[in-house]
Amino acid sequence: MGNENVIMESTISTELQEESAAEEQAEEAFSPQEESNAETDAASEEPNTEAVPEGTESEQAQSSDEEITLRVNHEDITLSVDEAKNYAQQGLKYSKDIYPKLDYLATISDMSIGDFINSLIAQSEEAYKKSLVDKYGDDEEVIGALLDKYHAQSKDKYEKAVAAREKETREAAENQRISTETRIANEFIALQKEFPDIKEFSELPAPVKKAVAEGERLMTAYLYHLHAVNKVASAVKATEAEAAKASAGSLSTGESEDGLTTAFLDGLWRK
Repeated sequence: MGNENVIMESTISTELQEESAAEEQAEEAFSPQEESNAETDAASEEPNTEAVPEGTESEQAQSSDEEITLRVNHEDITLSVDEAKNYAQQGLKYSKDIYPKLDYLATISDMSIGDFINSLIAQSEEAYKKSLVDKYGDDEEVIGALLDKYHAQSKDKYEKAVAAREKETREAAENQRISTETRIANEFIALQKEFPDIKEFSELPAPVKKAVAEGERLMTAYLYHLHAVNKVASAVKATEAEAAKASAGSLSTGESEDGLTTAFLDGLWRK
């Protein structure tokens, strides 16, 4: 059973990556330059919302390893897609939780946020310098050497803290990925018990796999998909039934009108 779950998790991970790659290729295929051509084609062809371009295995692997280059403080930084997502989440947290507090403190101090932060750093260094002067006297050479050592230690402490946070973020993301794949593998086994005709994860409809990749439970996503399909089918049948009924009613009304016309003409000629 353990080997089966490992194989299932690997298969599901591959399928979700391939689905993501296919969606990205579909978005790229429909670029703004091709929009006018797409509109022209739509007038003569039925839109195929289910069509998803298939990439080669090498293209899909390349998509899963895709990197993003950002320009930060006049420096190019290359990040993986997962790292970029993590930094984006941290940025959102900063925007919601920390920025308003910094803005409040800076505003009541009549400063911009940048100036306020710089003033805090300057105050901290000035307080440390004062403590050195009180302890060692006002020898500028000694105080300067001690301040340089303080700056180097502070920088090293900061860089180690940043590295530790980044490592923690990567490990959390990896643990989340493994946890998600394990959950999906178990859910797929449960789905197969209810729907034995489903043999492979790849057989699942694209909307189901997309919903699962976004965190939806597999059974819920599949049942919702079946409901949506049945709802559309019922609507089509109802429309066809109404059209057939209307057509039959039109024919019946036509025969009645012909009968009335004949009776009218017969009565007219009798006169």
